[in-house]
Amino acid sequence: MVRETRQREFISQLNIASHLINSKVLMHCRYDILQKVKGEDYFLSCQVTNQSDIKLSCDWSLVVDVHQSFPHKSSSGSESLDLGLDPKESVHIQIGLPSQHIRIPYNVTVTLCLHFPADLQGQPSQSDKVLSVVVDQRTIDILYFLFDEKCLHQKTIQTRFDLNTAITELALRRPVAHSASVGLQSAGQEAVIQMNLFIATPLLKEPEISAHGQGEFRTQINDSFI
Repeated sequence: MVRETRQREFISQLNIASHLINSKVLMHCRYDILQKVKGEDYFLSCQVTNQSDIKLSCDWSLVVDVHQSFPHKSSSGSESLDLGLDPKESVHIQIGLPSQHIRIPYNVTVTLCLHFPADLQGQPSQSDKVLSVVVDQRTIDILYFLFDEKCLHQKTIQTRFDLNTAITELALRRPVAHSASVGLQSAGQEAVIQMNLFIATPLLKEPEISAHGQGEFRTQINDSFI
């Protein structure tokens, strides 16, 4: 009788896995880049919240993989849901970054793994049978490092680096719209047409930032055309 009850519970979790595969809104993932102490290494803090009305059983675990393409490095972390995961409940996991380069993107994959219970297997197996469901994928770029103050375990921590250089490098990768008047000759008359030209130009001069890094800064754009 106990075995049959356990089988029904696991079948219900297989149904939940099917819902997770077909819907990406049942789980909400939040990502933060933090330091425990100023000057120490950065790490990724991932919070996964069950936004559904269904409970995950203790047969699940959470796996977070962090990968950087160049140079090729990766790191990962896992957390067993020993008490399951109730609706609206969250689970946190912290992973060290593969490297401390803030200007390269990190690709993050969050996976929920459903483990086949050992007590339901007919014969002992040395390998763990797992059904993996990817619930979110995210690219962590330099913008995640731009927060000046964060709070972790009731301690205020700060992250500081060359903000002007970082934002300038990021802005140069995007087109900038400039308004310009272009004269065209048509039937002996000059027509003035207003259009937007997309030209990548340096965006930032020296920013004026408050002591806490949260003030406004002035941006000066050089309007130059080739």
